[in-house]
Amino acid sequence: MRRSDTDTRRSFVLETFPRQTVVLLLVAALALSVGACSRSRAPSYEGPVTMSVDISQTRNTVRIRWGTNEKDYWDFVAGIAGENAQIISNYRALGNEVVRLWVEHGWNAEPEQLDPFVKAIVDAGSTPKLCIVKRPDGWSNEHLAEWVLTLLGRYNSLYDIDGWYVQLINEPNLFGMELEPYIELYNHVAPLVKEAYPDVLVGGPSPERYRENWIDPFLKRCEPIDFLEWHRYALWIAPDRASDYHFMDRTVRYGNDVDKAATACATYGRDIELHMGEYNLNSYWDPVDPRCQSIMSAAYTASVLRQLIDSPEGNTVDMEMHWEGTGGEAWGLWDHIDPTTLYPAFHAKRLFAEFCHRGDTTLTTASSQPGNVEALALATPDGRCRVFLICKRDWEQEVTLDISGAEIADAVWHVLDSTTYEAGGVETRPAGSGSAFELTLHGYSVALLDCASPAPAMGGRTPPGP
Repeated sequence: MRRSDTDTRRSFVLETFPRQTVVLLLVAALALSVGACSRSRAPSYEGPVTMSVDISQTRNTVRIRWGTNEKDYWDFVAGIAGENAQIISNYRALGNEVVRLWVEHGWNAEPEQLDPFVKAIVDAGSTPKLCIVKRPDGWSNEHLAEWVLTLLGRYNSLYDIDGWYVQLINEPNLFGMELEPYIELYNHVAPLVKEAYPDVLVGGPSPERYRENWIDPFLKRCEPIDFLEWHRYALWIAPDRASDYHFMDRTVRYGNDVDKAATACATYGRDIELHMGEYNLNSYWDPVDPRCQSIMSAAYTASVLRQLIDSPEGNTVDMEMHWEGTGGEAWGLWDHIDPTTLYPAFHAKRLFAEFCHRGDTTLTTASSQPGNVEALALATPDGRCRVFLICKRDWEQEVTLDISGAEIADAVWHVLDSTTYEAGGVETRPAGSGSAFELTLHGYSVALLDCASPAPAMGGRTPPGP
């Protein structure tokens, strides 16, 4: 039987607490979740939406790198459970730059297991991010450090590991490790990694949400740190206990986390990378929420990416890592048995990866109904203007997009909705010319207006470098 992170979480809880306590905790958590959901009001159609873009008002420079997680079906990625050429092709199609590999002693860390896993990632042109899941029971920090250094030594003999990532540990706050032992572990292992391999990037603490009580002490007391990682899912709740809008209305929290992280790094004088290490719609596992692979997941993923690229306060992350890449029974972007089966979130991520790049500049937008339709507007260094529109509701939504100060010729729409998905993915259609464009968005659709706008799109400034 395949092990999963959710199984591991369940096992840890059952082994650590009496069963009666577990039941009470689960009932309390579910009550809180349901209560929070029941207190929010269902949205309703409010008429056409007006969206404006001001090309003279810039916000930030995009830094994001595209990534995924691989764990539950790592043996398919490695080519152990079957041919992996299509999975590697999917990575390339996504412009996938980094893959977070779960590495767990006693599970998949033997050379005959881990070597083909790592090779598949390198063959895809991606950088491995080795997630050292936990310190095995009975191991000291010295033993863990020796094991990590042995792993890195092995791959340094096979590849150029400069720029690879090492993450210490996965969600320690959920898996039986208190803060002080974690800080001791990190401050023992990380310096040894950096001493041996100065260009390998080390970071943590990777809590399951943005937890100030973990992140602030980590930034204040741990050395060295190359990246700060945290995770977020909209909810952990049985699928039949929450409506769509309970998930869609929570995507702004991703942006709130980015702002907290930027503030914390500034407070503690940390000039480091910010990583959204895991995200998806619902982390509930029994059963998994089918909406994680429905057309709703396209809008949800696009809305999350929009928040990570341009937060409410104009901050941005350096890396996003969707949970997961491979897996047809749960959260994957493609099916593990037939990787040519691509789910809607794959196409949403691909649209962003193809048309949003490091060095682009985000522009100021305004929506008459920001809860129903939101936008991400970009100016590219070569003078193009691009606008993503995201319909966060399950109804058709008429949108008028006004790009003030621009006179655009021969723009095109790239559209992902339930109809285009069934036809194979994203559809491209002419958008016309001018400064105002109209489009009817289907429920949970993502659209991109791509246009060659005049030089004022950069506000007369020198375009930023990559």
